[in-house]
Amino acid sequence: MGTTTTNMGLSKPTLAGDAATWDDQLNASLDLIDTHNHTTGAGVQIPAGGLNLTTDLTLNGTCALTNAKALAFTTQASYTVSKSLWVKTSDGELYWRNASGTDVKMTSGGTLNIAIVGGIVGDYAASAAAVYYDDSAQAYRFLEAAPSPNSWSRVQCGDLDLYEHASGIANRVRIASPTGLAASYALTLPAALPGSTSILQVSSAGAITASNTVANAATFSALTTHSNGITVTTGAANLNGAASISLPTRKLVLSAASATSTAVPRRSRLARSVVERPVRCTSRSRCTRATASPGR
Repeated sequence: MGTTTTNMGLSKPTLAGDAATWDDQLNASLDLIDTHNHTTGAGVQIPAGGLNLTTDLTLNGTCALTNAKALAFTTQASYTVSKSLWVKTSDGELYWRNASGTDVKMTSGGTLNIAIVGGIVGDYAASAAAVYYDDSAQAYRFLEAAPSPNSWSRVQCGDLDLYEHASGIANRVRIASPTGLAASYALTLPAALPGSTSILQVSSAGAITASNTVANAATFSALTTHSNGITVTTGAANLNGAASISLPTRKLVLSAASATSTAVPRRSRLARSVVERPVRCTSRSRCTRATASPGR
């Protein structure tokens, strides 16, 4: 018997020898050729240049494509095979055709198509903006650039519900825009907390300040209670009671002369010359200036 071939082990009879064995060796070689599949020992592996696939390649449903460097797609106007990835000619985007035959757009404009998740959408994906959760602070950050340095973004929404930062909280405080708002405006909070309890005031520019000094006239349509009295300072024009002024001690003390006149209970008037003198009001609604000297 002669030699065998390297890749398939085909018998090669010895020239001018191996009499009466040619038929056996030839039959054995033909059997090997008939069953060869180009695996190791069954033929030379076929290089890419030897392939010219003209139809879909089926892997029998039991094999995976492994050790692939990349997948290169040829765009298609449409694709009808379910459970397939393909690239659409019209937009050059990657699609997944699911088992129901629905094409799911996976990419959009050079990035992931986050619109498919039904969550946060918009053009922030093309920038450095992000919704960032800080576990140590237990807070979400809405940022124009994330995560550091913090470049804060505006947040636009409808009503804002605020809850206590704790578990199991059901009650909330809702901050809402007025119904039928005629024009937009901004409110700017105070730069610092006041030194003591103070009145919050809003300017026409939307600046909120905390002060117990009210620069403009104030109108009270209901009864107000002043436990420590009322002081009318220099430059005040009038102290008018639309209905009545209740004086528990029946005294009204002015710290300086008013500019015009001072109205007291039951329309009685005080002369402009009253300075630091107590005004006594009788039960008959008559108010007179005390005869004591000023300052008493």
